[in-house]
Amino acid sequence: MEYNETKYKILALGEIFQFVDYVDDNFHCVSIYTKKNRKYKKGTLFSPSLFFELRKRIKNGYYDLILCATNPFPIHIHDRSLLKNIRNLLHALFFDFASLGLSMLPLLLRDSTVPVAGINSHDKPRIPKEDFYLLKRCNWYFMRELPQNKKLLFLNANKRSNALEAIKDNSFYSEIVKKIRPISLGVSDNIVKYGRGNSKDIDIFFCGDIVNSTVREDGLKTLKRLETEGYNVVCITDRIPFDEFYDYCLRSWLVWSPGGLGWDCFRHYEVALAESVPVSNYPSIARYQPPVEGEHCLYYGIEGDHLYRVIKSALNNKDRLEEMGKAARKHCIRYHTVSKILQHVVETTLLETNQKEK
Repeated sequence: MEYNETKYKILALGEIFQFVDYVDDNFHCVSIYTKKNRKYKKGTLFSPSLFFELRKRIKNGYYDLILCATNPFPIHIHDRSLLKNIRNLLHALFFDFASLGLSMLPLLLRDSTVPVAGINSHDKPRIPKEDFYLLKRCNWYFMRELPQNKKLLFLNANKRSNALEAIKDNSFYSEIVKKIRPISLGVSDNIVKYGRGNSKDIDIFFCGDIVNSTVREDGLKTLKRLETEGYNVVCITDRIPFDEFYDYCLRSWLVWSPGGLGWDCFRHYEVALAESVPVSNYPSIARYQPPVEGEHCLYYGIEGDHLYRVIKSALNNKDRLEEMGKAARKHCIRYHTVSKILQHVVETTLLETNQKEK
């Protein structure tokens, strides 16, 4: 269904990484981070005066939809001592009030029926107890690193959830997981406007940190092995400007895109927009509109020399890689740009919620 999702008045409370650069008159962003590199590009910092303004707007039905990030600054953490929780609260009250934004969600939403979508873009494949209010209140909860077995989300959420046996038959968890759906990190719509390369002269390219993942450490050895066999391999383990990174992607037949802190990452979609073929380890998460293996991307098992064999086999048919690169770009534009992700959240939350009410 195609329509302009921004005709709805939307409040985004707390930084949702997919939307930090999104700008629209009907998309009102409230930042809870004070650091410039984490805040919304056009957001308003949460404050006491803004709390009362938002409360009034929500009570009067001004917003059609509220998007809530997972809370990175809970004032109470269940496994922290009472004194530390009190100290944490006092520090927030007097020195970092903005960080209280999501902790004040129960007060903001009290007696309100406005639809709510929770969006968890973090690397951790779990939901802490501190986010249980949002889980219970929201209509749908979208999660980037969603385990294929959703009940694993609640391992160690509290002292009684330290094993799957304590979770699998719990009625609360069984009901809550029905709200949880996958979502991708996606890619900025601005990158769609970047030019496309005319020729490819690099067989396989990788750029990224390797110290946070043994999958990357092991895979790098494979790329070096291919380089000794005469393949044109470019590996960069330092941070480079995005324009330079994207230019390398444009020039590459394959781009190695393994999981890092989380399996899903921006690189998967940036590579696709460059009409190159991403090569990733098999996913460990449930995904939203996933690229199809052999049509948009390539997957490999981390065991043995599977990565080596997948890359060699793929490079033997570059005509096929050219077709896959074009298909990958189309798939990404259709489903995984920021605007399309927002449209998906709006459609799912508003349209399906309206259907339930009829």
